[in-house]
Amino acid sequence: CPIEAVQIRLNGVFGNSFDVYYCATLSDGTVCDWSKNGGTNGAMACGRYITGLRFSLWGKGTEGAVYKMDAPLVSAAPDGIQFVNGTPVFSNGTGDLFTGWVWNDRDRYYVVDNAIVTGWQYIDGYKYYFEADGKLVQDLEPYLNAQGPFMLKINKQMNCTTVYIQDGTNGFIIPYKTFLCSTGDDTPLGDHKTPEKYRWRLMNTDEYCQYCTRLDQGIPILLHSVIYERPDPYTLKPVTYNYLGATPSHGCIRYTTEDAKWIYDHCALGTTVNVYNSDVPGPFDRPAIQKMIPETQTYDPTDVNVPENGLR
Repeated sequence: CPIEAVQIRLNGVFGNSFDVYYCATLSDGTVCDWSKNGGTNGAMACGRYITGLRFSLWGKGTEGAVYKMDAPLVSAAPDGIQFVNGTPVFSNGTGDLFTGWVWNDRDRYYVVDNAIVTGWQYIDGYKYYFEADGKLVQDLEPYLNAQGPFMLKINKQMNCTTVYIQDGTNGFIIPYKTFLCSTGDDTPLGDHKTPEKYRWRLMNTDEYCQYCTRLDQGIPILLHSVIYERPDPYTLKPVTYNYLGATPSHGCIRYTTEDAKWIYDHCALGTTVNVYNSDVPGPFDRPAIQKMIPETQTYDPTDVNVPENGLR
């Protein structure tokens, strides 16, 4: 189908390092002005569609990106989150009322008939929490400090893990937090129950991992940290950190040391882990590495056991 309009945003290390600008050429020859970091560009509900698209990346804080941004969208109304005296207000570009998920750069909102929701909300089978200004909370631990039980769902296709807590008799429908991970072709789908944990573990590749939890009884698949040459936090293989989420594992589920430790510390033996495939990351946005480390750095920047990280 012809695409009328786009929103483009960057996440993780790339979103921290660059601003993305883009402008569309429409089917009637109109060239839209530029949008930036998630703004809507193109046309909405006017019978025109995109025939060309230009992109430009500029480093954060640079002054060279001077583009005309007055009219990025041909539409009946502005589209997206607008701020009026510091308060977020949603407008649908078609001019009609809209109900659904919307973004403002990396902040996610839900609107009902153009009204931004707040507080606890049941949406699409999940129970979410939104700040007073409408932003979705994607890590509930600072708010609830839940003690469990937890359930883990690992999206093998998208390499991310969502932690859930119970909503009374409704079951595990509250997404609590999410982790980036690396899975592999041999990661088994289905439901599993964790039977064992190991502080350090020698892998079948003659490498070591921290904070290991076995996925299920009798299978050689672990949830574990990034890879080390020895049981020593200063022997990290930095490539396993920098390309977490992109480089496939041998079948285990690999995390930053911080996230592997969270699972090790908080998820009791017998925790249910569901491994599945979907092109939708989960109820939350897919996490991303926030900062890449030098190839010479041999410790995980999220590891509380390394004094250089200043995390204790």
